[in-house]
Amino acid sequence: MEWIFFAVQYDGTSDPIVLAVQAKHPDRREGSSRRSTLPVTTVREVYGVSKAWDLAGAIAVTSSEYSREAKSFADLKPDEISLACAEDVVEWVRRYRWNHDE
Repeated sequence: MEWIFFAVQYDGTSDPIVLAVQAKHPDRREGSSRRSTLPVTTVREVYGVSKAWDLAGAIAVTSSEYSREAKSFADLKPDEISLACAEDVVEWVRRYRWNHDE
């Protein structure tokens, strides 16, 4: 099953910024302890969803790495799509969590 989420950034003073976000956890490569890289097709898919719904942009998130082609595609459209990894998500949680005492 494929999942695409929409993230909203809203500060109350302007229109909300809505992004398409797709998170993927690729399977392990056969005979390897490493996971497969996230292919360009996934990055293009979330980008296409953001365009189809006229959203502000897209973010692809993976617990693995991105293929060379996926990185190249995202590099062509830096203002429209971002690639994130597990470490980025952990940093977002640290930075934006509502309970800073924990």
